[in-house]
Amino acid sequence: MNGFFDSGGVTTPVSISDGGTGATSASGARTALNVPSIPVSVANGGTGATNATTARSNLGITGTGGWPSGVFGAGTDGTVDFDGTNTFAFATKSGSIYTLSRSVWAQNVTVRAGVTVNKPWTLYVRGTLTIEATGVLADNGNNASGSAAGGQSGATRIPESVGSLAGAGRVAAGTGTGGTNLTNAYGGVGGLGGDPNTVQNGGPGGTVTAPGTAANRIRDGFSYLVTNTLQSGATQVVANGGTGGGGGGLFLGTGTGTTGGGGGGAPISMLVAATIANSGKITNNGGNGANAVSATNDAQSGGGGGGGGGYLIIVSNTPQASAGTIEVLGGTGGTSLGVGCADALAGGAGTLDYRGP
Repeated sequence: MNGFFDSGGVTTPVSISDGGTGATSASGARTALNVPSIPVSVANGGTGATNATTARSNLGITGTGGWPSGVFGAGTDGTVDFDGTNTFAFATKSGSIYTLSRSVWAQNVTVRAGVTVNKPWTLYVRGTLTIEATGVLADNGNNASGSAAGGQSGATRIPESVGSLAGAGRVAAGTGTGGTNLTNAYGGVGGLGGDPNTVQNGGPGGTVTAPGTAANRIRDGFSYLVTNTLQSGATQVVANGGTGGGGGGLFLGTGTGTTGGGGGGAPISMLVAATIANSGKITNNGGNGANAVSATNDAQSGGGGGGGGGYLIIVSNTPQASAGTIEVLGGTGGTSLGVGCADALAGGAGTLDYRGP
């Protein structure tokens, strides 16, 4: 699916045609449909609403953050306990690591201590998301392994909203392979691959080009729900995350060597939870670059650069200050081998877009 929100029967973003006769703008369509502005204002609350609390009550909005309960999904997947033992039709499990295979609409979710839940799809929680200490809810870039680069992330969910492929390692002398560039991207830049002290350089991380002001919108309707700025006929773009790190450069001299691959960039990620009780971590970090594999004699073999952090959108009625540890870090750079070869650099941090009170 491409849409992030279950809107409870109203298509989002609202188009002019949804508004019926007389609707000449998206604002008019919302008025015709009695769809409130988001976040809610006192004026949306109808007769007798003199403050935001009364307005929310009149509209049937739960919590204090101003988000309607329908934003958090219908809770049709019930209460979900990721305890390292339970299994679910919407997730695979390997030991204490779960990976979602579709978007999940839960009533309540618990991530137990020592458990990691990888969420390459959106997680909606109508009630409370609880993450115990040492529990992790992750949507990270792919780590490199040896000379193999970290692969593209996010492609199974929204094919265009990705973190980019990193540069692979090499066995022939030369400059490291660069990470893949991204346009319309909000994530971090991949790190430079390990750099020999010669004419052979570390591979550059992929570049990030942010959307222009007029195109600063995401196709899935999130922009409408948050800012009400997505008008019919406006330019829409699909946003991307972080870029991959560069592969290590290689100087052979009289020796041989194999360099490390770069870490993959982290993708766009979205979490929609009415209440967040987080004693663990929520992460959207870049993949780690790999260490240089080998270097003999006077060879200099670079490690792989770390992937850039992603673009993490969290919608909640819990204030950010109370939502615990949230990371959009760049991945670590790999260590290099050989005298004079600089270690690879970490990827740049991504962007946290927290939409709460």
